[in-house]
Amino acid sequence: MSYNQRNRIFKVLYKRYFNKVRLRVMRILYNEKDAAEDIAQEAFMRAYMYLDKIYRKDEFLKWVYTVSRNLSYNYRRDRKYNINSSLDAKINGYQDSMTLLERTADTNNPAPDEMARKNELLDMFKDALKKLAPNYRAAVQLCGIDGLTYDDAATALNTSVSVVAHNLMRAKRELSCIIG
Repeated sequence: MSYNQRNRIFKVLYKRYFNKVRLRVMRILYNEKDAAEDIAQEAFMRAYMYLDKIYRKDEFLKWVYTVSRNLSYNYRRDRKYNINSSLDAKINGYQDSMTLLERTADTNNPAPDEMARKNELLDMFKDALKKLAPNYRAAVQLCGIDGLTYDDAATALNTSVSVVAHNLMRAKRELSCIIG
């Protein structure tokens, strides 16, 4: 493959998939925008280096997802990222640096008892999610919260659709036992 062909192919792949990869990394890093941008760029730099070995479009996306996921996990491990504080962390890039919990709160000013009930359920759900195994939590995050199909989740997790379905079923079962 010539240098010009390689650059043209990479530009097309970059334009098509960079935002998807960046958003996926942001979900893994709990909305750390700058770190997600850096990790997505690093994943695409590595993809450029190995572009000759990746032939099909679906292989490219799977490869970049895997690299970006691994880089994200390394980043979290190196930073000793605390999952317990993720909903209370300030979100970069939003007005007044609101927390995720404040940002997702209902703006219709529900009654105080309704708000207390919702907050209690949210706390129970957050606590239950923390108790799940990482592979179960990933399946719930991708399919249940982010709304991905089983196929897309399997691609993102570099596993089969049946494994995603199995992990999601087990996660639901464990969540129902934990929450009661």
